[in-house]
Amino acid sequence: MLYFLLLTLISLLFIIYIIKQGDYMAPSFLLVSGFIFSALFSIYIANELNLKLNFDTYGFILAGIIAFIAGDLIFSGRKSKYIFYKRSKIETTYIFVARYKTVIFIIAGVCSLALFLIYLIQSVGYTGTWMDIMIRYRYATAYKNQMGRIAYIPSWVAFLRFAVISCCYLWIYILINNFIITKKIEWNLVIAIAISLINTLAGASRLDLIRIPIAAITVYYIISYRTGRLRSSVRLKLLIKVVFIAVCILLLFSSIRGMVGRTSELSILDYLSHYIGSPIINFNSFLENPIRNTQIFGKETFWGIYDVLGKLFKKSEYIYDYTLEFNSINSFGLGNVYTAFRLFYADFGIYGIIILPFIQGAIFSLFYSTIKNNIHIKTNIRLFQKSLIDFRVIIYATIVHSLILMFYADWFYSQVLTWNQIKGFLVIWIIKFFLVDLDQRNKISKNGRRQ
Repeated sequence: MLYFLLLTLISLLFIIYIIKQGDYMAPSFLLVSGFIFSALFSIYIANELNLKLNFDTYGFILAGIIAFIAGDLIFSGRKSKYIFYKRSKIETTYIFVARYKTVIFIIAGVCSLALFLIYLIQSVGYTGTWMDIMIRYRYATAYKNQMGRIAYIPSWVAFLRFAVISCCYLWIYILINNFIITKKIEWNLVIAIAISLINTLAGASRLDLIRIPIAAITVYYIISYRTGRLRSSVRLKLLIKVVFIAVCILLLFSSIRGMVGRTSELSILDYLSHYIGSPIINFNSFLENPIRNTQIFGKETFWGIYDVLGKLFKKSEYIYDYTLEFNSINSFGLGNVYTAFRLFYADFGIYGIIILPFIQGAIFSLFYSTIKNNIHIKTNIRLFQKSLIDFRVIIYATIVHSLILMFYADWFYSQVLTWNQIKGFLVIWIIKFFLVDLDQRNKISKNGRRQ
């Protein structure tokens, strides 16, 4: 059945490619591509463990994917006549950033990294190797604090680090925008991005190692399309580069496991299979004995929203641990990720697998169509139109990983729709305003052109 699932997904990808006229950054294309990668690795796991995919698993995954595709196609740019919009007159142009501002940011980034590490090591102990320290930190901050040790990081240090990491996406936008125009790399911006990435790796997290390249490719694709530089031949060459980058990221993801506190001694293939292929296998196991949540509406899916409400209104019942149960088959640990569909099914049954992906597909379709074609909803609020930076592109690039990684887990409903993510957008916008918008060289007139 896994081979049949893989064949079905490849067929869907081919159909979407034709419908979207070769647009491999379209939401549906990204979603199906992610599931194809997962299916390939899950076949490897299934062969190793002598497992078979149940028909229910095949049907639920396919139903969720088709629901998403339906939402994408119905609300794609071809249906934009149902939206009151106007095309922006802002043209892609060079964005000036004073060098001293990037130097200040880099210094702030180094300081945030140093302060974070000082408090981290003080909390979990100095003994052992760097990997030992990261292991203790992970266990002190995740999985219900298995060590019983508290990793105390002062709130102001945590916020400084949070701001440094968040601004990575602003630097990516400026770097790529200016590179497309000048064909020159601004190394001060590259260093700023590297500092942000190092800050997130120091916290024993590798998610940004995936999110940042995805965001960079998305920004490059959208700006290139807007400027007319994305011809068919260029698009094909970019796709080949994207595949090469993806392979390099996967190898790097496995290679630095010890640096971020992962102790697995599996081979690269087994390790990547564990991460990329196990969600489908775990979802298959989950459906054999499903857990249905009835205590709180959307308990798993809307965890992030409930967490905000619980802290805001001091409702303890809304503040709960969202760690899913770990699964193993024949003593082989498969982790605790079950694809995004596990959450939808656990909360709402088959209706959740159909309705929630459909809504997500519609949202991403509208968002992607408007920013790709530089369309603005008719409004008197010109918040995003007075800057040389289209902030919507940054927002989309920041959350687009939730499409590609739906095969792994749900990031849209449970993570993107959270106060932490909104706070990140606010931080980026404020820093954009002071670093870019207030610079007289970046002032634009009412007709959307540089003054």
